[in-house]
Amino acid sequence: MVEMLDMRTRLVDRNLRTVADGDVDDDAICDIRRIERVDLASKAIASSLRFNDIIFGLMMMNQNAERPDNFIASTTVLTAVRRVSGPVRYFHTPALKGCANRSGRVLEYRGEANDAVTVFNDGRIVYRDAQFRRFEQERLTAGELSDLMRAFASANFDALPADVGRPEHGPRPGITLVAARYQDVWLAGKAERLAPLVARMNDLATHATSHTYFLLKRGRQQPLTILPWPYRQIRLGGFSGYKDRARMQRGAYVDNPVPNARAMEERFPAAFVSRLPVYTPMADTSNDPNRYVYFSEGGALYRVRITSGCTPPDAFYCGTFYALEVDPVPDIDIELLTAAERTYRLLRANGRVGDSETERLDLFANVTRLGLRAENRLGTYVWTGAMGLRLADLPPNGATIEREEYERHKAVYVAIQRYQEHGIDLIEGDVIFEHVRVCQIEPGVAETCEVK
Repeated sequence: MVEMLDMRTRLVDRNLRTVADGDVDDDAICDIRRIERVDLASKAIASSLRFNDIIFGLMMMNQNAERPDNFIASTTVLTAVRRVSGPVRYFHTPALKGCANRSGRVLEYRGEANDAVTVFNDGRIVYRDAQFRRFEQERLTAGELSDLMRAFASANFDALPADVGRPEHGPRPGITLVAARYQDVWLAGKAERLAPLVARMNDLATHATSHTYFLLKRGRQQPLTILPWPYRQIRLGGFSGYKDRARMQRGAYVDNPVPNARAMEERFPAAFVSRLPVYTPMADTSNDPNRYVYFSEGGALYRVRITSGCTPPDAFYCGTFYALEVDPVPDIDIELLTAAERTYRLLRANGRVGDSETERLDLFANVTRLGLRAENRLGTYVWTGAMGLRLADLPPNGATIEREEYERHKAVYVAIQRYQEHGIDLIEGDVIFEHVRVCQIEPGVAETCEVK
């Protein structure tokens, strides 16, 4: 196991002659690497190395003979190893941003949510969240670091055996302690025993972001056209499931026929079709004149689009209910629900599951057992009055979300954060606000809350 303190990348040929020069390491992250192979010339010195020795070496990517064009399949080989004594001459002064701390890691925590906390020997905390943003301005005092080490001693962490997996699978959720030895312990199967330490790791993540604040920002606003749904014979609620069942029974005998299925083949008048947004998967519809036409039914809001292509044009589904794609627009606070309840609500709104308690409990069991999860494929939500901020009142530069408001609706704001690159569209009243973002702002660090 090698902890990288600095690095410099070069593209070389088999004779180690530089093919491409220039520093390409600005975005590099120094970390702990597992090296499986060393060259023959370095074997003797590598076998004599001890914990905390500082070395210089070359990490070569050895081409895979069976898959020479696949860089990921290449093997890392450590070559030209030599022990370093005295003052260390690093490649970069000042250090690269991702290699700024050279005091050495004392622990690393990798969470189930794909976030990570690293604590260095000088007390520096580096937190990487699930969106791969790094926060590294906070530091533990010597007393706080000692108290943290006592927590590991109290948990008898040293008695746990280190876990080792195949290197190509990478690190797994767990805690790595670099104290008397390198000890990587996975969370799987040890959740109860490690719970107190995991709680301390989460506290460290909170500490690392204690100086930050959250900003709610929106893009342009567009007026919506919300029309009442005019066809009582076919409801929008549960439409997707109803359409699938009706289509399956066409021309076939079924024990439980879909009621009123023949109505699905009624053709729409041209005037109605001309008001519908076009459904064209994977295509840019930003210039669709009906882009902001929505329908309401029973107090709920729906996005109704019509399939643009029909071949042959006289097919039973052309210009009929079968040509529609209907998506309910859920309230944003659906994100506050558990995964099981959220999945049930979305599937029920689309007619994929019934209202009975038996179906609900069966779905809950499958969500837990199989990890099922339904997503809002539309990606648009209704912003409700329960939220502490009104989108219409946001200034051009956004508004700070107070900590109490953030904690009260944390699941909502975290869900929006996942779309930070482009934001999501939110509906408030009869207006849609495009590219709404929640950004975690770190004073002294360049703001990255603009749409990319």
